Amino acid sequence: SLGSYGHCTLQDDVQDLDSLMASLIERFGKLYKRKPKFVLMGHSTGCQDTVTYLKSGRYATFVSAVILQAPVSDREYFTDSSTTKYLVCIV
Repeated sequence: SLGSYGHCTLQDDVQDLDSLMASLIERFGKLYKRKPKFVLMGHSTGCQDTVTYLKSGRYATFVSAVILQAPVSDREYFTDSSTTKYLVCIV
């Protein structure tokens, strides 16, 4: 989640993913007796979480693949859009 939405930061999301990954690694590591590998999928803003996790997550080496579904930024669209000036006037 982007900080501008007032909920949390990308680093907060990385910490949440670290907690999830630690739990999954412990559970599946014991079950299969080997280092587990995971696939992360992010949709829209979740793609930013996925990429940020790969860059700074504690357990990023356990991620073997990622799926980025609709990896676009609404902010970039409105910044680059020819209708931005019009939309800003409406607001």
